[in-house]
Amino acid sequence: MITPKLPDYDIDDWSARPFAERIKMVCQSWAKDGYGVPLGIHIVYTLKIVFFVAMWFFFCAYTPGNTLANFSEWWASPIAFQKAIFWAMLFEGLGLGCGFGPLTARYLPPFGASLYFLTPKTIKRPLIPGIPIFGQDERSWLDVGLYAANVVLLLSMLFAPAISPWQIAGVIGLTALMGLTDSVR
Repeated sequence: MITPKLPDYDIDDWSARPFAERIKMVCQSWAKDGYGVPLGIHIVYTLKIVFFVAMWFFFCAYTPGNTLANFSEWWASPIAFQKAIFWAMLFEGLGLGCGFGPLTARYLPPFGASLYFLTPKTIKRPLIPGIPIFGQDERSWLDVGLYAANVVLLLSMLFAPAISPWQIAGVIGLTALMGLTDSVR
């Protein structure tokens, strides 16, 4: 469950072979088993997908009338889609999505985005280096504040019974400003 899958070939035999054969053996092993991730890691990723969907249900439940019993009536409603989009933005922004866990070489902690984006003086890559206020290569308190405001705004939208156009405009504006201050997002 937690032991990695090692390549099928003997390492001493592999080292004695010509370079082209070694590359072929490594590529075949990689195609068959990836880099040998234990089964437990795949279970963690499956649970992460279940968590993502369950939290979408949870946030949709804050909209009056939405329950699991009447799921077929509301799952395709505009508010359900909005909450799915904003939950996906928050999920990725917190580092729980594509950049999570050992399959992306993040072991301890398995996520990093929120830790980096909430820490001043960490490195960043501004969209336009050198411009005043937004162009530094180190995260400032402004960067931290924009990220924190975005997280808070997204959370408030997810817990709200309805999402206003002003909230959507706020997320669009914050996302644009964060993209200006750090193009790595």
